[in-house]
Amino acid sequence: MFSSVGQYEARTPGSSAAQFVEEAHRQHSAMTYAVAMRATRDPEAAADVAQEAFLKLLSEARQGRRPDNVGAWLCRAATNIVISRARRATVARKYAPRLLDHSTPEQPDTVAVVRESRGELVAALAVLRPAERAALILAAHGVTGPEIARHLGRSCVGPAPDSGHRSPSGLPPEALGRTSRDASRHRAYRYAVHGGSR
Repeated sequence: MFSSVGQYEARTPGSSAAQFVEEAHRQHSAMTYAVAMRATRDPEAAADVAQEAFLKLLSEARQGRRPDNVGAWLCRAATNIVISRARRATVARKYAPRLLDHSTPEQPDTVAVVRESRGELVAALAVLRPAERAALILAAHGVTGPEIARHLGRSCVGPAPDSGHRSPSGLPPEALGRTSRDASRHRAYRYAVHGGSR
């Protein structure tokens, strides 16, 4: 059922450790496998556990540590290996979902709407004068009217004359509809550009 553990020492000078483990394997391999089989209920897993237990015994023997009761030591080693593997499997199951990307990609229609809205906003901003565009962007970021006026180097001046395609505030209607999301930002813009609200 198991390959001879002595093969791991076949080319090593001084085979006392290999001989010790070879003898332990001959006497206790069946029992060690049975212990692992009862714990795992899986023939392949049990074989792996038993083989690992003998490898641990070989490592101990190479360092000059030989248990007095080899059979009991192997049973305990096999049991500890099963417990360790179970813990690793539990951790792997617990954290495996974190390795997966559950985010859903943006739908094509959503991407199209966002691009269209962005294009309309850019077009609306393009018809503004530079000072108006700067005031609008600052207002959208929550900057107050007086602060915007100071930034633009403006003082209280009269409202700008209407030019046909602008609203009384000096903004195109489409820009107002899409960028001024609350009255306070709109008032801040009008204060900075026109020196007050009407």
